[in-house]
Amino acid sequence: MTTADLWDALDHADKIPRDRYGRPIIPPASGGKPKPYTRVTTLAETLDDRYNLEKWKQRQVAVGLMLRRDLLNLVAAQKDDKAALDKTCDEAISAASGGAAANTGTALHSLTEQLHKGADHTLIPEHLRDDIAAYQACLERHAIEVVGVEMFVVCEALECAGTLDRLMKVGGHLCIGDLKTGAGAVDYGMTGIAIQLACYANAETRWVDGDHYPMPPMNKSRAYVFHLIPGSGHCELVEVDIVAGWEAAHKAKWVRDWRKRKDLGRSVTSAADTLDFRREWIAQRVRALPDAAVEALARMIVDAELPRVSLSTDAHLDDWATLLDVVEAEYQVPFGPFDPTKPTTKKPTNRKRNSDNQQ
Repeated sequence: MTTADLWDALDHADKIPRDRYGRPIIPPASGGKPKPYTRVTTLAETLDDRYNLEKWKQRQVAVGLMLRRDLLNLVAAQKDDKAALDKTCDEAISAASGGAAANTGTALHSLTEQLHKGADHTLIPEHLRDDIAAYQACLERHAIEVVGVEMFVVCEALECAGTLDRLMKVGGHLCIGDLKTGAGAVDYGMTGIAIQLACYANAETRWVDGDHYPMPPMNKSRAYVFHLIPGSGHCELVEVDIVAGWEAAHKAKWVRDWRKRKDLGRSVTSAADTLDFRREWIAQRVRALPDAAVEALARMIVDAELPRVSLSTDAHLDDWATLLDVVEAEYQVPFGPFDPTKPTTKKPTNRKRNSDNQQ
């Protein structure tokens, strides 16, 4: 089951409002207006190396367009419509049988969930019965009891939310479980899986019928994956280290926040309008202070927790300048250079007073 298939299906199942990016929109447990939460599956994919997957998709699109001339015609008609082109490319992947395995995996996913809800075993398609039997045998072999399926949970610590697959009892402890049907899921996707399951295990609340409810005590060190490849008749239980997954989840959140940064560049209109010029301007003012004033400034800098001048941002330098204004006024420091990035007609009040005192 692909990430897109999963959340599209849940959109109808959980009745949770979502924005145009598929993010669930619910109010925080602490109160306040509804806000969008990053989907857990989206966070889990943040650190993935997707190079080979994207190359595979490109190949599938090419094959699908070769097999389906109608899709090729749509491409010609939709070349300026990104959304329509994306949909046509998805259809091309399915046409190249790229979606066949995913569809079968989705079916197995749904059938195993229905079994835990008491569905009739006899309704399982014959060609999938060996796979379902292997899954049930795996549960019995490891004495696992599934006590819940498809629970929507919220991890406020990382501002993410999503639907956990299975809540299970293993050795008397509640654990997160998941069914993976991709052939390479365990070999190549475990880093993302560890993040995903760690977020579920560390979720603070579950969202039911429009309200938050505390999560029960969970095993936060280990989770489990049932690896069931369609048509294999074999199900493997894989233990997942979600302590490492939780650590990686925080790093993934940092990466996503980093990608959103918009304050890393500033327009420079002249040579003097640079951060290095401002830093030198502050340094010149500090060098002009008498020893007693330097000591006073140093105490104020420590109290304000400002970094050294060479590491200061524009905002830090503004704070440096404010403290220097105070110290220069107190110690009657002679008039010095103005801020190279500000108009020289606007003089600080204390500098005017210092200049007046010297006349």
